[in-house]
Amino acid sequence: DEIGIQRSKDREARDNPRNTKRMVHIQYQETVHCFAFVLRLLGHLHGCPEAILDQGIQVHAWADHYDPPNPADYETMVDGKTTYDIRLGSTRMHGWTDFKAGAPSTKRRVIRGQGDGSGWEIEVEFLEGAKRLVIDGVDQQVNPAGSSYEGVLRTYADWLDETPEQLMTSTRFPNAPFAHLTYQLSSLLWRSSFEGRELIISTTQDLLAFDAGFDDAQPSFGRYGAGEMT
Repeated sequence: DEIGIQRSKDREARDNPRNTKRMVHIQYQETVHCFAFVLRLLGHLHGCPEAILDQGIQVHAWADHYDPPNPADYETMVDGKTTYDIRLGSTRMHGWTDFKAGAPSTKRRVIRGQGDGSGWEIEVEFLEGAKRLVIDGVDQQVNPAGSSYEGVLRTYADWLDETPEQLMTSTRFPNAPFAHLTYQLSSLLWRSSFEGRELIISTTQDLLAFDAGFDDAQPSFGRYGAGEMT
């Protein structure tokens, strides 16, 4: 099984006022949403996210610095691009999260697997105004202008009707315990890119206990100077 995820947009463009909003390292700010997608998907398949995490986690990541239009607002440099290879049990995950100049605007997912003796592929684009669903090469003709936000509200309403007692406790749903798992994966991703090497975690409990050492590493982060990368 294989999952490819690309989330990118040009967040360095000087002519976009939104880009002056301060961001944190992209492993935490944006890639965490990609992890939420994967844990929700695999958790539904295996019964819960812990079932797949207990099969072991391997992470190898790389990162590039962000070049903000307002460098004076940042105490230290932050990462603006990360690429990574992750193995969750038998599932391989390849990711690209890119907020660098010229990056295309996309929220693309590609999922490949085997079923009934043959391979299959699902490609999805979640970008607002450009929605697309392709199954085994056949465009499913979804409404490109469909609203993700309305979809979230409808899904949540269904959950309230079907399983209200589990919404705030089970990691099968996007609640605080689920978010804890996703941010721990982001911590693992950041540390791997910071050290430039593969990191391996054996179980869910090991993941929850993992300390990326972010605070201790901060004094070593680079600084922006006079609007230029240093």
